[in-house]
Order: sequence, then C-alpha cells, then structure tokens
Amino acid sequence: MNQYQRDQEEDQVERLAYRIGARYSDARSLPEPEVNEDLLPYTEIKENKVIPLGRTNFGVSLAFSERTPQTYLRALKQRYINENLDLRMISQTGFAEMFSRFKQVYEPEIDPLKDLNQSLMKVEGKKRLEFLVTKAFRAHASDVHIEPEDDFARIRFRIDGRLQPVDKIDALAYRSILGDIKIKGDTNVMSEYGQTGHISTDVEDENGQTKTLNIRIEIIPAVGGDDIVLRLFTIEEEYLNLENLGMLPHQQAVVDSIVAQPHGLLLSVGPTGSGKTSTLYSILNQLRSDNNKIVTLEDPVEYELRGVTQIPVDSSRGDSFAGRLRSVVREDPDIIMVGEIRDPDTAATALQASLTGHFVVSTFHANSAAAAVSRLTDMIGRNSMLASAIRLVMAQRLVRRVCDACKQPRKPNEAELKELFGYMQTVPDAIKGKAMHEPRLYTAHGCATCNNIGYKGRVVVAEQMQVDELMADFIVKQAGSALDIHNFAVEKGMITIVQDGLLKALLGQTTLDEVYRVLGRP
Repeated sequence: MNQYQRDQEEDQVERLAYRIGARYSDARSLPEPEVNEDLLPYTEIKENKVIPLGRTNFGVSLAFSERTPQTYLRALKQRYINENLDLRMISQTGFAEMFSRFKQVYEPEIDPLKDLNQSLMKVEGKKRLEFLVTKAFRAHASDVHIEPEDDFARIRFRIDGRLQPVDKIDALAYRSILGDIKIKGDTNVMSEYGQTGHISTDVEDENGQTKTLNIRIEIIPAVGGDDIVLRLFTIEEEYLNLENLGMLPHQQAVVDSIVAQPHGLLLSVGPTGSGKTSTLYSILNQLRSDNNKIVTLEDPVEYELRGVTQIPVDSSRGDSFAGRLRSVVREDPDIIMVGEIRDPDTAATALQASLTGHFVVSTFHANSAAAAVSRLTDMIGRNSMLASAIRLVMAQRLVRRVCDACKQPRKPNEAELKELFGYMQTVPDAIKGKAMHEPRLYTAHGCATCNNIGYKGRVVVAEQMQVDELMADFIVKQAGSALDIHNFAVEKGMITIVQDGLLKALLGQTTLDEVYRVLGRP
C-alpha cells in the first residue's frame, strides 16, 4: 500500500469514527504499544482486533478497529467501569502493524516449510488441506505440487518462480488430502482422467487477518497415483498496480497513454507463469470508475475485483471465449478483458470488438512482442484489421527481486561493463538516467528476512511495442518474420526486455545473474 492509499484509508476510518461517535487516532502517530498481557490476554487481542496502548495515572488506553465486535467493546467498558477507559478507533492497516509486534512475541514465526509431515499428521483429517494451503500461503508459494511415489507423496512449493522441496507425507495423509481436494474442487472422485477444479477458501495471514484464496486444481493420473498441482491466487486490490509489479515510470506512462484511448487492443504476452494476468488486473484496477463498464471473461476467475462484471468461461464443458465475447459485446461494455486468445475465432472476435468502440485487453502465449504479432498474423492472415486494432503489445517475464535487507552493491567487472555499455547504448539517457554513469550491480547474500535465499518477491521485466500508423503499415506491407518486426520496433525506439532487465539490475531491483537465468544471454 502506498502513502496515498494509506492516507485514503485513514480518512475513511476517521469519517466512520465520527459517524459512530468514537475517538479516532492515526496509528502512525501513536507510541509503540508495550508488548505484555497486563491489560489484555493475547487471545483477546487476536480474536477481537484490539490493541492495549498502555496504562497511565489517568486510566487505560486501548485501540480498536472497525472489525472489533461491539459486544466486546461493551464488555470492555464494563470490565474497566471503575477506571477511565480511553478507546480509540484505528484503521485495519494500523491494527495489523501494531498487532505484528504482539504476534512476534506470542507466536514466533516458525519456518513454514519445516516438519510438514509431522505437523500434518497431528491435524484432523478434514482440516489437512486447509493446513497445507495455509502453510503454502504463508511461505508465499504460487503453486503446491503433490507428487505420489510408492508409499509416500512428495510436497514441493513454487516460491518466487522456483520449485523448492518441502517434505514427504505418508500415504494416509496423501489420500486424505486428495479426497478433500476432489470433493471441494467439484471433481469426479472416481475419474481416471485428468481434471480441473476450483476451490475458494479463507486463510489467515501472519498478522491474523483473513484473506480469500482462490485455488485452481489440476489433477493428472500418474503411475504412483494422482499428481496434483494447486495454483494459489491471492492479491489485495491495493497491490494491483503497475508500480508494485515493478514497472518503471516510463513504462507506466506508455500504458497510461494507451488506455486513455477509447478503443483498441492491448496484449500482455509471455509464457505460463510470467505474470500476464496480474498485469491485466492492474490495468483494470486503474481503469475502474463509475463511468466505465468493465466485463471480464476468464477461465477461471483468478482475482475478484469490485465494480467489475467477471464471467467464468468453462472450456472443459464446451464454453468458449469467442462465444461469450460475442454476447458480451452486445451488453454495451466500455472495456473487455479476454482471459486468453487461444484460437483464430477468439482472435478475430477480439479484434473486431476493439474496432467497434471497445477497449479490449487480453493475454497471449508468445516469447516476445514481435513474435505475438507474427503468431496472430499466422492465425488470421495478414490484414489491415490486425494492425489497425492493436495499440500495445507487452512481453514480460518475472525475475526474483533481490532482498533489500541483505543485498550488497558491487562494481561490475570489465567484461560486465563491456556488456552493459553494449546492450544499453540505445536506451535513452532520460530513461537509464544515472544508472550507467557510475554502474553498480548487486549481489544476493541471504538473511533471515529472505529465508537465507537472497531474494524475496518478484519483479516484472518487459518490453513494450507500440503499434502506431508507421508500425501498422510495416506489419501489413513489409514484415516477413518476427525478427523483421522486432528490428523495426527497436529502430523506432523500443526498449527490449533484456535492456529492461539490465536496467532493473542496475537499479538494485534484481541481480545480473537472475536476469540472465530467466532471459538468457542475448
């Protein structure tokens, strides 16, 4: 949450406090609470969302949030009837910040990846899936892999794009979790074929706040049993913006200029797991307003956005993006998100919609911006409709973000300097700024903050190919291959995905090794 969003939340809570006759305080201006149970036991603090601020000669001071039950507040007033009770209303974010100090003392964080099997076997059978998912969520995993082998199953979490072994669970725990997944995911318990399902569940984060988690289930029969992958989708609306994804100001400015247009097609392209959908959600989050009708077509719905009409497309039951899109266009939307362009019919329908007064955003599988245009041309043929509709193609990948707590700056060696100056030569000075004046790279060391990995979180690296009249004319009349399109875009000033990666390494967002690991050496 950035400063502006935090200030907005505080303003809303202050107005709410005024309406209900409560005293409001901004938690940022309050002294840090004393962490002890003299005033309230920790269980009450956690369950009732209340913070003991302290006791003075004037009485007892407590802070509560809008989620604190009114019955509990009345009980507190009765408990301290013989003392002066100072109750202050604070924001949810303020409560989370203060509560974290109590949690560190009374529930010290344990590595969520340790002793999973032993812990799992202590959990009641029907709660084992919830336990496993909560562990994965708190480890910031995007995927959970459950892989049966003989009399056990291997558990691995994908964290920041890399699979990490977690533990092995015995056959009893595996069968218990598999049965729970099939039932809750609305799949066929007896099926011998691959299946896709979906679960929506609530989990509690490290600060005791409840988050809604959407889980996509993939089950494929294998030799040792059903191989299971759970993909976890959870993100707060306030984090759905391009800056939080890692886009630099000039990249955000390009997107802003494109989405300000009344119609056209914006494509986010890349392989599976490259963050394409999160980018589109961030754009939709930016476009939400009372003046825009936004409709999404998704298979499945990954994140729920307030004020947006989200329509699930179940391709496993014969539903299609193209068919749904033709219906949606008749509902007078301003902006349409198509989860993925998979076939010529969807491509042609999306292009037609973008030329008839709608702004369409979608994802597409391609390795580069130029390759996306080339593949679309192969799908629907070389014609003016394609070039006229597309406004922007963004190709992206996710690289691990180097941990701010332990990263160490270093001077590039001679070979690295030569590479950097060679690759960054065509990047305008206004964009690379001081990064190339005294180049600094960073090393990932590892500390308690990042679990001794050296990286924490991920950041987008991207290239943006704008399709103006000149580019559109080239695509229709002259381009013979993806390479032709790429070279022409670079001549017109496109910053390549490699250049963006190197720039973010120089800015200390990631490391040179990580950029080359994900993108390869040019």
